[in-house]
Amino acid sequence: VYIDAVRDLQAYAGLQQDGITGVQTWRALYNIYLGIITSGAELEGGVELFPGDVLALGSEGEDVRTIQSYLSAIADAVPSVPKIAVDGRYGQQTANAVSTIQRLFGLEENGVVGVLTWDAIASLYSDIVVGTNTREGQFGYILPATDA
Repeated sequence: VYIDAVRDLQAYAGLQQDGITGVQTWRALYNIYLGIITSGAELEGGVELFPGDVLALGSEGEDVRTIQSYLSAIADAVPSVPKIAVDGRYGQQTANAVSTIQRLFGLEENGVVGVLTWDAIASLYSDIVVGTNTREGQFGYILPATDA
């Protein structure tokens, strides 16, 4: 499966399809990844893709604020996730909330937000936001009223 994925990437990038992740393949993979993260792309549900920098104790800035806002919304819906301040500073409360999400998703519980943890948090946040912000006809049809 891995070799097939490498060959697919090589075909996409116009490289020899040998299934070997050499210098040219790594360069193509990095350039594709860089294009995605610098495009400001969002996942379905309006969440941002992993920004490219690992977030941990002591990190500060907009990426920290973004992940904190996702965690805060998750905490409102999932009682086991502790509520945190959205202040752009990655402190122990943020690390504890991240560890809780990691536990829920079966990830290594280290309180650090790398790509897998970001994706887990963003996915859960998107599910919660999309699930609570539905509107009539959103999915192309209208559900009939029911007698309750």
